[in-house]
Amino acid sequence: MTPAAQRDSSLYEYYGRQRVLPTFANLVDEAAVAAYERGRARVFAERLSLPTRFFAGARVLEFGSDTGENALCFARWGARMTIVEPNERAHAAIRAYFEHYAPSGALGPLHAADVLSFRGERVYDAVVAEGFIYTVRPTRAWLDAFARLLNDDGLAIVSYYERHGTLIELALKALYSGARRISRRPAEEVARRLFGVKWDSIPHTRSFESWTMDVLENPFVRAQWFLDARELLAEADAAGFDLFSSWPVYRDPLEIAWHKAPIDRARRLAAARAHVERSLLGYVCGESAFLTGAPHDVAAICVRIDAALDAIDATLGDAPDYRAAAAELERLDEALREAELLGGESRAPARRLIACLREGFAALGRSDVETLENATSTNPAFIAGWGMPAHLAVFRRRAQ
Repeated sequence: MTPAAQRDSSLYEYYGRQRVLPTFANLVDEAAVAAYERGRARVFAERLSLPTRFFAGARVLEFGSDTGENALCFARWGARMTIVEPNERAHAAIRAYFEHYAPSGALGPLHAADVLSFRGERVYDAVVAEGFIYTVRPTRAWLDAFARLLNDDGLAIVSYYERHGTLIELALKALYSGARRISRRPAEEVARRLFGVKWDSIPHTRSFESWTMDVLENPFVRAQWFLDARELLAEADAAGFDLFSSWPVYRDPLEIAWHKAPIDRARRLAAARAHVERSLLGYVCGESAFLTGAPHDVAAICVRIDAALDAIDATLGDAPDYRAAAAELERLDEALREAELLGGESRAPARRLIACLREGFAALGRSDVETLENATSTNPAFIAGWGMPAHLAVFRRRAQ
């Protein structure tokens, strides 16, 4: 465990020590707020099949809102908001946003608590926790907390770091850590030299400094914290939730049955978990790469993905072995040569991205930071590849 991780037992404690707030978008006028709101509306309507009209008059509890941009959108869609944000430095920004851009009376209580310490009544139509929730352990504890707070058919809306989708982001952190260790240059300089071109290639609403703090330096961006989508589905089911929607799609889209037939929850859960397993390579690469082979062949690819991820994560320890990470990435690439994928064109992008990461760790194994910097600044596959670390899921509380 890193010294930072030893100091911080929770993500909000880590954020509380930082100079910058992790997701502050600095929306400075109505036009900026409206543009941000339109982007959020597209995510809910097009990715999660949840139109914004659901929030009209809804009682919504949001945990970990940071500076409140997302909560503001819910309020502008008609929600009555209760916000639980443990970092009190963010409260002023939340109040300012609501004062200037939300309907009057939209902001209710604002609590300085965390998910497991908050005590509220079962009165909410939706509970929202985006980004941080993967760090709250055990997973069943926050699922049970949400179940206690939600009405029957209420929705739990979460986003989280999915284990396999985070392989690229973890690799960025590991490459950055290795370059700092070898070059002994200042953190900001190393981050810019490695990832400045990559960062500037995409639109974003927060600063590079914020991203560096939130990903590259964050002690909770480690394999031990990430959630496996298959396990989350099972835990949510056990806590009394049914999957309503997700992005990427977890439910088996090939299911065909008479619309009046009784739903077998256990069978549907098993089918969703199997669909997720065949999607894991796509999560790694951030684009379609659906595994279509026999179940044992799919399982073998997943083993290789997990081995590569764990080897990358191990380089963040006290005795980093960059060659071992490169070797595991090479084994994953070898497995992909023979893998059966839906659409032959999906194999090449995945292999190009994995090859670039393999070369990056090999360069660190030679203490060759200059070659690493050149690759991260010029390789098209690396610049375009972000994986799919952030997954979104909506779970519906079953009536008791």
